[in-house]
Amino acid sequence: MKDVKCTNEANKLLKTITRPRKTNPNRTQIEANSKCAQGRRVRVCSGLAIDDTLTFDYPLARFCGRSATESREELFAGPAFLLSRPLLLRAKSQARTGTNAMRQKRREFLRAVGSLAALGPSGRAVARTRAITLSAAVTEPEGQDRLPPEWYKKKIKQVQGEMEKRRLDGLVLLDAHNVIYTTGYFHISTERPLGVLIPKSGDPALFIPELEVDQVKLWWVKDYESYFDYPGPVNRVRWIFERVARRGPANRRIGIETPGVMRRAMHFADFAVQAGRDFITLNGRVTEDQILKATADALADKMSRELRSVVGVTIDAPFGGLVPFGKRSAFPHAVASKDRLSRGDALILSLGAQVGGYNVECERSFSVGKPSEYARRLFDAMLAAHDEGALGLKDGAVAEDVDRRALDQIRKAGFEQFLRHRTGHGIGLEGHESPWIAEGDKTVLREGMTFSCEPGVYDPQFGGFRHSETVVVRKDRGEILNRYPTRLEDMLIEI
Repeated sequence: MKDVKCTNEANKLLKTITRPRKTNPNRTQIEANSKCAQGRRVRVCSGLAIDDTLTFDYPLARFCGRSATESREELFAGPAFLLSRPLLLRAKSQARTGTNAMRQKRREFLRAVGSLAALGPSGRAVARTRAITLSAAVTEPEGQDRLPPEWYKKKIKQVQGEMEKRRLDGLVLLDAHNVIYTTGYFHISTERPLGVLIPKSGDPALFIPELEVDQVKLWWVKDYESYFDYPGPVNRVRWIFERVARRGPANRRIGIETPGVMRRAMHFADFAVQAGRDFITLNGRVTEDQILKATADALADKMSRELRSVVGVTIDAPFGGLVPFGKRSAFPHAVASKDRLSRGDALILSLGAQVGGYNVECERSFSVGKPSEYARRLFDAMLAAHDEGALGLKDGAVAEDVDRRALDQIRKAGFEQFLRHRTGHGIGLEGHESPWIAEGDKTVLREGMTFSCEPGVYDPQFGGFRHSETVVVRKDRGEILNRYPTRLEDMLIEI
């Protein structure tokens, strides 16, 4: 991130939008009211300088540039910016006089405004400008809205320059934001550790869970090592550092990031102590329970306010649905793409919900059109593992034993090479929580515990199948809370 100077800041980007004039329904005009605060410093995406006039093209993360009067070549060497037939959003004073007012066909106007809406929270950076040009020729998004590999290779070299100043032979990054910043590898961060080793020269190496392997193969980082799943027989963070140690002499000087969560924890710890002191000062003689309650209340309020200031909401993280299809359904945590459905594709629909704060999840795998014989074999192997896993979630069972028996169904079908993850995880107030239905977790299950059951099989040359259930542990077998069918004959989509 980078501090930049902004001479004009819009309080409301779109104050008024005038409807198309009746005399010419194919044209429209848009006004933007802006009240400016002089000398305001704002933080925007790295490399973005804000002046009085800016140009953005959707998506912002890919096409963020400098002011319209500056050269963009230093920032972005990829596809050219699309500036044909722009839609101009001007300050209200300019809009009233009609100075250089820009008009467009209604369809183009909607496309341009739609691209602005697609920026989501990132649109706050856009709202800090007086005049904004949006391209009507909106580019189609790719799998991830990320910059070209050359951008990240340049970042790696910048980091390596700083490492040289500090006499570091390597740098290990575990924070998801740092991994994305340096390598451009966008991923869904879960309890599974994922790290990157940046050597003092050359390309980085990724250390990833197996379910990320097929996506990594599509990106520029070619050096990677993978583990099957979390928690596994050994601590996965320890596993990462053991792999780092194997890559060179033991006396190398390795840098490790200070986890942001530790820094925030220390901050809140100091706040908690002070809150307790203040309570005693104000109330005189108090009990230990009163001190604890007052401290906890103060912490909860502070954390909620801090979270709201960052993301605009309190503690209520959204659950994002997944709908991968075709070969991308072989990516357990696929992200959006511009692919189109074809007959014969596998498709996975992943949804979730909350009831009183408690999470449930439901996933179903479909065949688009008539499935091939090979697709049927893959589906049947997945379904056998699904059924075995759900039945095995009973009182007294051991978590890793349930996992082994479920995944053995896929191994017996001859598809062991297409296994990418464990059978399931605990689910409650958190979406993913322990215990884990996975190798290495020896938890004895007790009645009333709730888990996901989601074994999957993923062929990167075809696609993947995975059902997910929310299952409550009962005395003799698991109780599936979802009611949607599971058999292949019910999973056909005709197009």
